[in-house]
Amino acid sequence: ALLRAASTDGFLIGYHCNAMEQALWDPTKARQILLDDLRDLSGRFPMRFFTAHGGVAGPDGLNNNQVDPTLALEAGYRWVHNGCTPFFTAQYSDGGLNSPKRDPKGRDLRDFISRWEPGGRYRILLHPQYYSEPYQQSARLGGTAWYDQLLDHVEGDHSSSTWAKVSLRW
Repeated sequence: ALLRAASTDGFLIGYHCNAMEQALWDPTKARQILLDDLRDLSGRFPMRFFTAHGGVAGPDGLNNNQVDPTLALEAGYRWVHNGCTPFFTAQYSDGGLNSPKRDPKGRDLRDFISRWEPGGRYRILLHPQYYSEPYQQSARLGGTAWYDQLLDHVEGDHSSSTWAKVSLRW
């Protein structure tokens, strides 16, 4: 429902391909999984774009970014974030959100958006699998000021927006 609402509001919904892992690193199966997934998602959203998920490399080093996109491209889909994409002023990804290698204090999406400048190009990559309804607290992010404030809002009266203090510079 959230993705449908976002799509209706003008957000671009794309596919973050995990086909090589799903195919257990069989390139032929991966090509077909990519195309099947795109067709399935296209029945639910205006789907035109896909990007590879990092994921785990297989025994021969194959990874999701090595799926042959030919079938998907021939079907009219566009492969973005492929090493030949446009320049971005800044990017945000919640990938690896719970990774101990990333400081949770710097992961507030609202902070990222508040730093946008007029004329900049920004990309946000969100992974729906990190979010649930009802929500489940993240042990990794707990104790971080911004995260605890969001949880307080969710558990509270919802009379204000968690985005109210974000101001854009234009």
